[in-house]
Amino acid sequence: MDILYFSLKAPHEFFIVSHEAGKIPAPILKNGVLNSLSELNAISVSCQKIVALVPGEVVSIYTLDLPIRSKKQAIQALPFALEEQLASPIHELEFFLLDWHPNGSSTVAVVAKSLWQEYMQELMAHQISPNEIVPDYALLPCEKDTSAVLFRERDDSRVLIRQRQVERDSGVVLTMQELPYWLDECDAEGLKVRCND
Repeated sequence: MDILYFSLKAPHEFFIVSHEAGKIPAPILKNGVLNSLSELNAISVSCQKIVALVPGEVVSIYTLDLPIRSKKQAIQALPFALEEQLASPIHELEFFLLDWHPNGSSTVAVVAKSLWQEYMQELMAHQISPNEIVPDYALLPCEKDTSAVLFRERDDSRVLIRQRQVERDSGVVLTMQELPYWLDECDAEGLKVRCND
């Protein structure tokens, strides 16, 4: 199965990988940078799945208990359940229930409403309907024997981190200046960290 991944934030980097049984990592078939998302439709014709990537630093992921049996009611309760933990007023945010367990911990994504609307308007303007929208750090492979994996592209101050946790993985994006503090915490806890560089 060929999957197209592309960045919602300009410049719109993209890559197509072929996920075939037994081939790890999946080979990259094509990659590049788009001048406009209007070019994406021609590239996606042969792909069975399209995944849009949101910069990890604009997404906040929370884990909370929602002891509500109805998924619809749980979604309505999200802003109020998280209100005290948020720096922005809830009317300025979009909330997404990622992983819901009525008798356990649920995962919620929070994004600034204005930014989310901007992304959605651009997708609609170019008639693009991704199958999934995920934070870019979610693509980092985190092996079973690793506590965290970090990735930094050359000449970029962003460091993407994906952490393995008991029930689910999480992620964060740091600057190079913030990274030493995060690494100090990992050393103190004796965590095994892999990196690309």
